[in-house]
Amino acid sequence: MPRHNDVLVPLFCRCVNDPECPARSDIIRELGFSGDRRAVPALIQALNDPTFGCPAAAALGQLKDERAVEPLIARVRAGRAGPYTLYALSAIRTPRAIDCLCDVLANDKSQHMREHSAIALGWVKPGRHREALQRAWRGDPDMRVRIFSACTLELQQHDEGTFQFIVRQLKSRDLQARRAASECICFRLEMSSRTILLIIQTLRDDDEETAGYAWEELDKHLADETIFYSSEHKDFKGIADQYESLWNRVKANWKDK
Repeated sequence: MPRHNDVLVPLFCRCVNDPECPARSDIIRELGFSGDRRAVPALIQALNDPTFGCPAAAALGQLKDERAVEPLIARVRAGRAGPYTLYALSAIRTPRAIDCLCDVLANDKSQHMREHSAIALGWVKPGRHREALQRAWRGDPDMRVRIFSACTLELQQHDEGTFQFIVRQLKSRDLQARRAASECICFRLEMSSRTILLIIQTLRDDDEETAGYAWEELDKHLADETIFYSSEHKDFKGIADQYESLWNRVKANWKDK
């Protein structure tokens, strides 16, 4: 947002809910970036718009104002919410917001919503929602929900049981389970020697999407190979040497791009 917030924010707030405004999506996004909480009432009103409700939820998550909690929860209860609404609630982090995420994880009929509630709870400090994540990890009927619940538990409490559960899914016959486990290993769990090892091993997967997560993550590091020799990641070179042929394939793939 440019410096002149005193002029632009009130102007943008009037445009948010003006059906004649051709740039409403861009304006909503800019209001989220602005950090100016004067935009909250206009963005709350926009939650009811079938076209702009999702970007409005995302912007409210960026502003992290507690006034948005009840309207966001109402959007969930009405069945109009998507991942942006869940992530907004996790960003605001009031007890009511966290309770809503736990309720979605436990009771929502949509596997997609339960999965994203598990991810959203990963952005909240460990607390009473741990029990909801434990129940989902052990008992949700959908394996992807179980994997992402285990991933959040691993991020928050570094439990060996949840980590090994995710690792086992990398060898599952269930394609969706392998993809979810690969996504967790590559993008969500903390980078360490054993996660790098698993990422390299995942390159062998026959499924293009599962292996693709590993290619994407390694490509980021290959852009600056010094990461493999830094003090923080000093053991990465040793891991790479164990998988020399795979490592050469990774390098060749990166250089061809």
